[in-house]
Amino acid sequence: MATQSKKEQLNSEMLPSVILQQAKIPCRESFYEFDEKDLNGNHAATAIGMPPEQVFKTLVARGDKTGICVFCIPVCCELDLKKAAKAAGAENFEARDYTPGQVLRRSSFWMAFLFLTFLAATGSSVISFAKDLALSVNAPEKLAVSLVGVLSVCNGVGRILTGALFDAIGRRKTMLLANVLTICAAGITLLAVTVSSLPLCIIGLCLSGMSYGTNPTITAAFVSAFYGMKHYATNMALMTFSAMGASLIATVSNSLLASSGGYTAPFLMLLGLTLVSLVLNLFIRKP
Repeated sequence: MATQSKKEQLNSEMLPSVILQQAKIPCRESFYEFDEKDLNGNHAATAIGMPPEQVFKTLVARGDKTGICVFCIPVCCELDLKKAAKAAGAENFEARDYTPGQVLRRSSFWMAFLFLTFLAATGSSVISFAKDLALSVNAPEKLAVSLVGVLSVCNGVGRILTGALFDAIGRRKTMLLANVLTICAAGITLLAVTVSSLPLCIIGLCLSGMSYGTNPTITAAFVSAFYGMKHYATNMALMTFSAMGASLIATVSNSLLASSGGYTAPFLMLLGLTLVSLVLNLFIRKP
């Protein structure tokens, strides 16, 4: 069914019916007088004497990964943006802006807050005792000092790679990869101090730096994707408080180091927190 207002008959070659006929699709024209105060599809269906379920409207949406998508649904229905995104293979079509108050009432915010806190805890802790950690596995003094600098370089690399991954594969996969990276960082470093292996320690420090670098990029991309840009600065500031939580955990790690006399206890705690962050990550959903 092709519908067209009489006031819109400016060029007969552009009528939907002509396009359908050219495609050899059977159709008939129905004309109606539209009311500028009532431009919805239900009015059009009533005006041409058709059930709303048999008259369709065309909606255009822009997906974060798919670009422009076109949907055709009955005029009596509303487009479910989450289902539309899933059908189109997009992360989302939503562009809603959330105020800081609304953000703080969202479970997604608090799960992401804890996820980021636990994710950053490994990097924050390792940075605080990186030199001594390297020395504990018999690294030369100069190498131990150099590894602190290498850790910082890896931090920067982690930020860049995370941003590139966000653009290429989307939020969910990037956050999961960051989780896996952090688990590997904590696990390999724990193994390094257990067997006193300098090569494993170097790998662990590099991975810890990269995993720590994923945190600020994920924070920025997550806040904009979930809560919009209108209140981005304030919402971003709220989410960055997760870094304070990571610093507190780093303090606890150093206390465990001092009380236990070794790195096993701190890294077991950090490894446990990374696993908790993975569980939280799996349950984060867009508001």
